[in-house]
Amino acid sequence: MGFMKTNHLKNLAWVMVFTGLVVSGVMALAQDSAVPNTAQPVPQLAYGVPQILQLAQAKVSDDTIIAYIKNSGNSYGLNADQIIYLRQQGVSDNVLTTMLNQ
Repeated sequence: MGFMKTNHLKNLAWVMVFTGLVVSGVMALAQDSAVPNTAQPVPQLAYGVPQILQLAQAKVSDDTIIAYIKNSGNSYGLNADQIIYLRQQGVSDNVLTTMLNQ
């Protein structure tokens, strides 16, 4: 009977340790989610820019995107915030340069 009590106490101890770890993990996640989002807001994008972004995110080749830009007749007039945002979203430097030269 003493062996069963010892075994039961060991199991109870493991459950308490595990529960403590889970609670600690949940608390850490809750604290992380309470941190304010300091990411830059999405800048207002000029007409035609969302389509370029969509093509870049679809992994269309730079040559194809550049041809699209040159044939669009659009003037993009990108500012620094827009350039940084587009670069962070995966638009290449070659595509950005073509947009600026359009």
